[in-house]
Amino acid sequence: MVNLYIDESGSITQTNTEHNKYFVIGIVVPRDTDRVRKLYSQFVERNLSRMRALEKAYAIFDTNGKFKELKGNAFDATLKERFLNHFCRFDALRVFYIQVDNRGLSDVFCENKARAFNFLLKSFLVWRFNNGAPQENYEIQIDERNVKTEAKFTLEDYLNTELRLQHNIKASFSVRYFDSSQNKLIQVADVFSNIFFSYLHHRTHEEQLKSLMRSAI
Repeated sequence: MVNLYIDESGSITQTNTEHNKYFVIGIVVPRDTDRVRKLYSQFVERNLSRMRALEKAYAIFDTNGKFKELKGNAFDATLKERFLNHFCRFDALRVFYIQVDNRGLSDVFCENKARAFNFLLKSFLVWRFNNGAPQENYEIQIDERNVKTEAKFTLEDYLNTELRLQHNIKASFSVRYFDSSQNKLIQVADVFSNIFFSYLHHRTHEEQLKSLMRSAI
């Protein structure tokens, strides 16, 4: 079983595209799930005081002040750098990105956001299989807050239909939705997604990201 953990940053939109240039889907594929969970716990423990001091700490802690979840859009530049250094020191995971430039989208593409998301994820998987991804069973875990209720019943069927019938891929696909506060690896995907989203808009952490990309080749 291959597990994919997915979160997104930005939105698919044609509104004010000079300020909403990009939409990003971050996909974390763990090589060692237990190791990633351990890295998660270590990061939280070592950076708890820093996270409490953030302007948007309310996104990370509940109303009683108890740690709830990692949220990339609440991190400052220092925490994002610490996150990259911490999670990329070991070969415990791979990170993929789907990058969409909103400035080039058509009306048809944008009229149904769920359909567009499904198409983007299917296209990513086709690319992965064309580049040697194993044809095993896949479980895709997604933050439920990014998906409308009625759309939750379409992605799994869509992927199995498109990939198995149209592209003759032997793998099968299941999709599960989570409150991200209950899924540590979706939170990791959230932060990676937000870091790349910030890079696209502001070129933050450029050298560090380029170094990580080169080391992954």
